Amino acid sequence: MGKLMAVLPTGVFMGILGLGWWLHWQGQANGDSLVAMSLAGLGVYPVIAIFVVGIPKMVSGDKVYSVSEKWFYGYLIGLEVVAILVALYLMGHN
Repeated sequence: MGKLMAVLPTGVFMGILGLGWWLHWQGQANGDSLVAMSLAGLGVYPVIAIFVVGIPKMVSGDKVYSVSEKWFYGYLIGLEVVAILVALYLMGHN
């Protein structure tokens, strides 16, 4: 349940990103700020989620990761990389 709650903001930020792009294509000025806010959220929250979810594992001294934990951390790190690359692309081309 904890990992599901850590992944849930992805959907929220993706929804805001889609809404921002839709508003941008409609010519609304506030669409750009929604895109920037959602990309910033997609860039910051995986770091916080890894920190919050990883603290109990580190404190307990458990060094073995299950397959689901590897997928979870891989998902968050992949999301972080994609968010940074998209943000860099948009900064360079706008």
